[in-house]
Amino acid sequence: MMVSIVMPTFNRKDILLKCLRHLDMQTFPKKDFEIIICDDGSTDGTKLAVKKFKEASKLNIKYIYSEHIGSSPVRNFGIKIAKGKYIALINDDMIPDKHWLEEHMKTHEKEKGVAVHGFVDWDPEIKINEFMRFIAPFGPEYDCRIKNWNDAGYKNFMTSNLTLERRWLELEKFNEDIKFASCEDIDLGIRLEKHGLRVVYNPKAAVYHSHIYYETPFYRKMFIVGRD
Repeated sequence: MMVSIVMPTFNRKDILLKCLRHLDMQTFPKKDFEIIICDDGSTDGTKLAVKKFKEASKLNIKYIYSEHIGSSPVRNFGIKIAKGKYIALINDDMIPDKHWLEEHMKTHEKEKGVAVHGFVDWDPEIKINEFMRFIAPFGPEYDCRIKNWNDAGYKNFMTSNLTLERRWLELEKFNEDIKFASCEDIDLGIRLEKHGLRVVYNPKAAVYHSHIYYETPFYRKMFIVGRD
């Protein structure tokens, strides 16, 4: 097994299925990657939906379920059972381009022992408002104006679109005291950088964020990020 895609989910059955459909279209060989879905206590029928999808697909899917304990603990468990040499970290509302995994692996072939961060933009199939265009892909939420592609820094250790060798995650893991999606990835990136990990950037390894934001919910999210 070359790559293990570790993806947490919580009550987003429909968008998770869309993500899986696009993973099914990857140009990277299906035999060389597995998908580990880490369900953080969903109550919307996610388990049954994944079961039906798995039965109709040739993808190698593992589904694990836990009580609602937070994205960091379920990610850590998914990484623990992963079999791939590389771990791909992606969120359930990120829609990967068909060349996404292939592009990540091309970079790993050229650059040994690095983490690879890819481009993040909005899903063109959703209605993108003015506020969303302000915060990404060149704003405070996702800023892809990366000047040094060979050393993008720990701030670009972002689990929306990231791959690295599993051995790095044997040195450090996600901080399970950070329960929500609130910079727990950058926190891990800081610690791994101290072990010598370098983040490189490949804009061709693209994903598309299928999530609609408005100002007030985003401010609440930023409050949680600041608190954590």
